[in-house]
Formats: sequence, structure tokens, C-alpha cells
Amino acid sequence: MRFLYLSLLVGLLLSCSKATNYSSCNLNYTASSGLDSTRQVQYLAVTAGSGGTINSISYLDSTGSITVKNPVLPFTAKTNLKKGTIITMSLVGTANHGGSINMSVITDSISVVSCSN
Repeated sequence: MRFLYLSLLVGLLLSCSKATNYSSCNLNYTASSGLDSTRQVQYLAVTAGSGGTINSISYLDSTGSITVKNPVLPFTAKTNLKKGTIITMSLVGTANHGGSINMSVITDSISVVSCSN
């Protein structure tokens, strides 16, 4: 179980390019190994501080990859994934100056990816 937690944290990738009043954010998360048992997975995305815009969120559910364009915030989705499934989530957006975008994947632990300006 500890290996799963560690692999979830190691799989985090973050990319932001800073401009004067905003940061373009491309957040990606891929677990480094499959789930050790069938379980519920929760996906979350929010803005904080002076906020920002989330243009699209993609995540894996029981039917395959789902993409939501211009999601209502805070965004949340829950799904049950089978043993062996590799969890993925990605987000494209823009963080305002003084704001941030946070993306989380929750199973038995919490993995958070964020972009701020």
C-alpha cells in the first residue's frame, strides 16, 4: 500500500509558463503503477487566491477518458476503477497574478498538483 502512495506522488508533473499577469498551466498526473484493488477515485479541480480559468480537464473513468471543457468550479467527479487501472488526470488553464489552480486525485491518499502565479 505504501508503494501505491509513493508511486502516486512520484507520478506528478507540473508545467507553468509565467507571463506578467498570468501563468499558463498544463497540469498532468499519471500514477506510476496500477491500482492494487478496485476502488473509488475522486478527481477535484479548483482555483484559489485571485483565481484563474480552467479551460479543460481530462480524467479516466470506468468507461475510458473523459474531457470536460470550461468546467464549472469547483470541479469534482467520482468513479470506480478496477484493479490494475493506471489513474490519469490532466488540466489546461491560466492562473491569474496572485492566483493558483489546484488539481487533486484522491484514492487512499491525496495527490495534489498545482500551478500558481
